[in-house]
Amino acid sequence: DVPRLDWAEGLVRAASLLLPRRHREAFVGDLLELWEEWRGQPGGARRLLTETVSGGVSGLMRSVRYRRDRKVVDSWRERRTMGGQSRGRGFGFAADLIQDLRLAFRRMRRAPGFTSLAVLSLALGVGANTAVFSLVEEVILKPPPFAEPQGLVSVRLIADGDAFGTLSYLTFREMEDATAGVFDGAVGYMLNVVGRSDGQGPGENLVNELVLGPYFQALGIGAQIGRVFEETEGVDVGADPVVVLSDRYWRRAFGGDPSIIGTTLQLNGHPYSVVGVADARFEGMMPGLATDLWAFATMSGQLSLNGPGALADRGQESFFVTARLSDGASLAQATTALENFREDLVARFPDRYATNEFSVTPVLDSPIHPALDGVIVPMAALIMAVLGIVLLIACVNLAGFLLARAESLRREVAVRLALGARRGRLVRSLLTETGALAVLAGVIGVLLSVVMVDLLVSIELPFPVPITLEPELNGRVLLFGFAVTALAGLVLGVVPALQGANRDVAGTLRDEGTGGRGTGVRLRDFLVVGQVAASVVLLVVAGLFLRSLAASRAIDPGFGGELVAVIGVGIPPDRTPEERGAFFRDVQERMGAIPGVLEVGLFSRIHLDATGFSRTSIVVPGIDPPPGRTTHDVDLVVVDGDAFSILGIPLVAGRLFNEGDDAAADPVAVVSEAMAARFWPDLDPVGRAFTRDGTEMRVVGVARDTKVHRLSEGPTPVLYRPAAQEGPWGRLVVRTATDPATLFPELAAAARSADSGVIVFTQITLEEHLGFLLIPARLSALLLSIVGALAALLAAIGLYGILAYSVAARSREMGIRMSVGAEPRRLVGMVVGSGMKRVGLGVALGLGLALPAAQLIRGSLYGVQPLDPLTFGGVALALSAVAAVAAYLPARRASRVDPTRALKAD
Repeated sequence: DVPRLDWAEGLVRAASLLLPRRHREAFVGDLLELWEEWRGQPGGARRLLTETVSGGVSGLMRSVRYRRDRKVVDSWRERRTMGGQSRGRGFGFAADLIQDLRLAFRRMRRAPGFTSLAVLSLALGVGANTAVFSLVEEVILKPPPFAEPQGLVSVRLIADGDAFGTLSYLTFREMEDATAGVFDGAVGYMLNVVGRSDGQGPGENLVNELVLGPYFQALGIGAQIGRVFEETEGVDVGADPVVVLSDRYWRRAFGGDPSIIGTTLQLNGHPYSVVGVADARFEGMMPGLATDLWAFATMSGQLSLNGPGALADRGQESFFVTARLSDGASLAQATTALENFREDLVARFPDRYATNEFSVTPVLDSPIHPALDGVIVPMAALIMAVLGIVLLIACVNLAGFLLARAESLRREVAVRLALGARRGRLVRSLLTETGALAVLAGVIGVLLSVVMVDLLVSIELPFPVPITLEPELNGRVLLFGFAVTALAGLVLGVVPALQGANRDVAGTLRDEGTGGRGTGVRLRDFLVVGQVAASVVLLVVAGLFLRSLAASRAIDPGFGGELVAVIGVGIPPDRTPEERGAFFRDVQERMGAIPGVLEVGLFSRIHLDATGFSRTSIVVPGIDPPPGRTTHDVDLVVVDGDAFSILGIPLVAGRLFNEGDDAAADPVAVVSEAMAARFWPDLDPVGRAFTRDGTEMRVVGVARDTKVHRLSEGPTPVLYRPAAQEGPWGRLVVRTATDPATLFPELAAAARSADSGVIVFTQITLEEHLGFLLIPARLSALLLSIVGALAALLAAIGLYGILAYSVAARSREMGIRMSVGAEPRRLVGMVVGSGMKRVGLGVALGLGLALPAAQLIRGSLYGVQPLDPLTFGGVALALSAVAAVAAYLPARRASRVDPTRALKAD
């Protein structure tokens, strides 16, 4: 036995190195004593190895005092001889954890209903929160790819009704000079669509940014192959036909071929040389709008949809502006420099800039764009907040299930306590089960979040530029999911674990399972009331948004039509005005010849177009302009063909345009009712004259008022001009006899056949166009409705689960009642009544909490009051009905209890 003893002593001494120095000899001595006991028994060496590794790992993980005290070994031997949890598997934290996990999974297998309800409830909450967080992380929280983003600011020249604050080319160039001391590079960019073709078909439309200034240098974006634009390029108009590709487009169109550098692309029929591919992290300035390529705005004569004269027109305010502060320059200095520049603009152009104001916003404070953050960020915060409530409901469900579970295990716990088990050890065992449930639910929840994200991203929105969101399960999202799971599983598992282990041993062992009203039962009742109240709040908020959406849909915009197609076309900028006029006349004839097409017209910009609007200045004899100005501003729309009839804008007085209103005729106009009332009150506007750009025009007709910018606006003055006198541009509107979407291919082909260089960048129905402004309301209503329904489902699951456990815990009581003649119907009523008392209290509490919640979202509602009785009453009735069903199912089970089996149950 000497070699074997030497081997054993060497093993345990090696393992003792994991322990603090002062405890090593004690560890070795205790284990050698065990070896003396086991060495003559079968499997003694294996058992010694188990004890050595377990004890060594325990010492390493916990770094606790290991005293040379026989209590350690005696305690272990006591548990082993009692047939307790350790049974020859070693002592220490690791062994206990393994044993607790085995016990937890054994209990989960024995109670599949409990496991399924608990895991499903928590997985839905974790999945929904993780899915929305991944979208928020992609759009709002994702760090910008810019170098030193803390030095970048967004610059806006805000006008009435235009929060985007875009600048014209001329204004941008002047701003560069005026702010040279505070900005170390200002860049402008505008979204655009160009057509790429190899000459053998219509090709493809590419989303691009036309840029000004040292774009890539100021942002700190490099090239992965080739180069980015140089600072000396893009200065002279028409001099630099070069492009930089995005990583996404480079891989999609060219398979990531590095030899693409120097290749020529045909864009709008003109050759452009590829000089580089941008850093893969950078996809453009607007999150979610992935750019295919970048080109210089000085090439607008060939590329811009705004036409060849866009750069020379100060009214073409299309460029967003971002600038980098110079070293040592502050935000206040930049604001002062811009204010001085604004005063210079007002002095030179008082009618255009008198009411404008510059705004400077740090890029890090504006995750999307300052004009959009005020809508998107609060909506995202609202959705995350309500999803947090959903997660809370799921956690409450888990806590309620665990409390009910603890009640069902009360006799087992009491027996273990009577046999000498420590309460702390039992608490840890119950917490291990909670953690196992939470981990399982978290894994399923993260997998569910992937499906939920795909569903959310797949929602098609009527947006003129494709939205490309690709949220992924990156480290931050997984960390969020882990944190949510840990919070739900561990924190909320403490109370049920403490409640389960805090037993009166003698009282529990004498109790025969009559289902008394203990502390755990009262706590479960409180949890049910809380989750029902939270569900009421969420459903009320969702109901208010749905009612607001319905009210928005009921607003009469003043125009519309069910069978109307809107076709956006871009004519190559190098076409002459005569060629542009000929194109629109030709394309209207071609589209009119398509079977199923009834009318064709042209409208420069469809009302309620959130992507922008066009204004013009006029002088009206006898009507003084606003203070500090010499002209009045009105909205300008260019019209041709049957556009008024197609869009359903009726004539109120006078006449519409006809073929005689050509370029050689006297300038004429049709005005809206609001414009007529503003400038010629109590007079017949037909025949009245006004001046625009020094040209006198005469009113020939009055059209009905429409909503122009927003659904909530009042009457807006609109000036309509004939395309023959103004120059045709804009969108074609087509009335059809069938679904207009089925004619999109033929309509697009007709446009391209009239001019091979034309770009068809929009193909939507008029209903989709009108629905664009409702996107925030639709998304809010959709997501909140889903969240509210999920909350109601979780509340129903929680109520069902807790009542089911209550019935199981009171099975002996049910058997006694049945044996003495209680009717099943009365048992059903008793159980349902018990559940509905909690639901009624929860509904009342929820309606009270919903009152201030409704006031908080008052600003997001339209056409409905925050204290809408229909919404509050409907939610109360709907949730009560769902809860009644959830309570009836376990009640029906209670009515079918077999008295004999129930009386025999422990």
